[in-house]
Amino acid sequence: MGRRWHKEIERELHAAKAVVVLWSATSRDSDFVLEEAEYGKRKDILFPAFIERVECPYGFGRIQTADLIGWDHRTEHAGLAQLLESLRVHLNGSTTGSPIIAEPAKSAPTAQTIFTLGDTFRDKFRGCSRLA
Repeated sequence: MGRRWHKEIERELHAAKAVVVLWSATSRDSDFVLEEAEYGKRKDILFPAFIERVECPYGFGRIQTADLIGWDHRTEHAGLAQLLESLRVHLNGSTTGSPIIAEPAKSAPTAQTIFTLGDTFRDKFRGCSRLA
């Protein structure tokens, strides 16, 4: 409490091992989202996904983007499986079926967060992405 949110975002981005951006009409017009996505792109840790039918923002069109449009929260969705596998390989360095283990922020109440197929992720805005 009492911290400046832009400093918190900057601190978390510097500690991040992956940045997932959900492209939507709202997110692609957000300077904040674009700046965070650009950081992820520069560091080669960006994993974009479409959640609405929109064009990729300028400068992001050559990055493979997962297609989560129409995702109904089932684990069988091809776009979700592809996104999670890409994250698994990036974070764990292998293509085995082991779960993705990500270190949380220091202020988080748990020691680790595990992402596996079937987990549900929610954000305050709607977005989009497509893995080609």
